[in-house]
Amino acid sequence: MKHILFASLVGLGLATSAQAGLIVADYTSLPDTGPGGVPSISLAGTTVTGSSNVAIGTVPGSRGLGVDGSSLDLGELLTIDYGQLVTNVTAQFYDISPAGNVIYGFEAFNGIISLGTFAIPPHVTEEQNNDLTALAGGITFTKVTFSLSASAPIGLTLHNTTYDAAQAAVPEPSTFALLGIGGLALVGYGVRRRRQQAA
Repeated sequence: MKHILFASLVGLGLATSAQAGLIVADYTSLPDTGPGGVPSISLAGTTVTGSSNVAIGTVPGSRGLGVDGSSLDLGELLTIDYGQLVTNVTAQFYDISPAGNVIYGFEAFNGIISLGTFAIPPHVTEEQNNDLTALAGGITFTKVTFSLSASAPIGLTLHNTTYDAAQAAVPEPSTFALLGIGGLALVGYGVRRRRQQAA
C-alpha cells in the first residue's frame, strides 16, 4: 500500500528528493585578492560580502574565502547572496586547525526579510559540507549570513556553495487531467439538472 501511495504522489508531482545543487561556486579557484581583500566577490551567480573586506588566499591547512585575512572569526559576518530564491543549497567550510569544535550558524533571508537563524552542528572535522536547505527546514531563501558564536584561535574558511534555482510549483499534466475530468462532471451534472427542471 505504501508503494502504491508513493507512486501516486510521484505521478502527481508531489514527491521530491533532497539533493545537492547543480550550480557550483568554487571560491578556492579564484586568484588571491591580496592584503585587505575586496568589498565583494561574485562567482557563479553568487555575491559574497563580509563585515570587513572579503579575502581569498591560503591559510594553514586550506585555501578558502573569509574576512579579516582569510577566515571567519568571532564577531565577523560572511554573506552569500544568491540573487534569486534557491533550494538544495550546500556550503562547504574548512575548520582551520587548531580551532576545532567551532560553533556557528546562519541567518536566512528573502531579500531583506529575515526568515530565521539556524544552527549548524559543531564543526569537529577539518572539512565539513553543510546542507543549508535541510538545516533551515526546507525553506527557500535568497541569501545567507554566517557567523561564529564561539571563539577559536583561528576560524573558518568557506570553500564553496552549491545550489539550484527554486522553481514555482507547476501542476503536472496528470493534475490538469483530474481537474478537467472534475470540471466535465460538474458541467454534465448541471445540464442534467436543467433538463429535469424543464420537464
